[in-house]
Amino acid sequence: MPITPSDHLQKLPRTSSVVIVLDETRAEDFEDATNMLLQKQQELLNSYPRRAAAIKAELPAASTREEIREALEELRLQDEDEMQPLRENEREASVALDEVRQKYVFRALGRKQWRELIENHPPTDEDHEEFTSEGGTGKAQYSFETFPRALVQQSSVSPKLSSEDIDEIYDGGDWNETEITMLFQAALSANTQARHDPKGKKK
Repeated sequence: MPITPSDHLQKLPRTSSVVIVLDETRAEDFEDATNMLLQKQQELLNSYPRRAAAIKAELPAASTREEIREALEELRLQDEDEMQPLRENEREASVALDEVRQKYVFRALGRKQWRELIENHPPTDEDHEEFTSEGGTGKAQYSFETFPRALVQQSSVSPKLSSEDIDEIYDGGDWNETEITMLFQAALSANTQARHDPKGKKK
């Protein structure tokens, strides 16, 4: 019996996303806080054998195993107290960073709309020359100037980008070339790549 559309699962549009840090200083603060925490952890770890040996040496010779254990536990708690401000600093820096981590989600337009978008943004002679100079074979598929802007806007779903947003991203002074390319690559991936089956057989 032939399969009808109602007999199989509904295919959902492919999505792709990228995270852009909107405030670089918060990323730097988080990295600094993390490095300070890791540095102190390593410092205490490296010095622990020496400090533990010194504590044991100061205990009476007749000290029981329980007394030795308690003395070493006190040393561990002292280390924890020393680490606590650094952990709190990293936690606060992490929260501050999360506030400026913007996730941009893009969804596939569908085959028909994708082709229409390409047709509406044909490549120029300069695009063909640039495509060839960068190692491409044949001709450019679309306009390198107008197509990326249109694809990023039309494929965006969260946040949904307006034409004003696109103008600010592409023409404003806050976004650099790499960050804009990250948006375009995510939008392009949603429309041109297929999700591999993680349970599929490996060749």
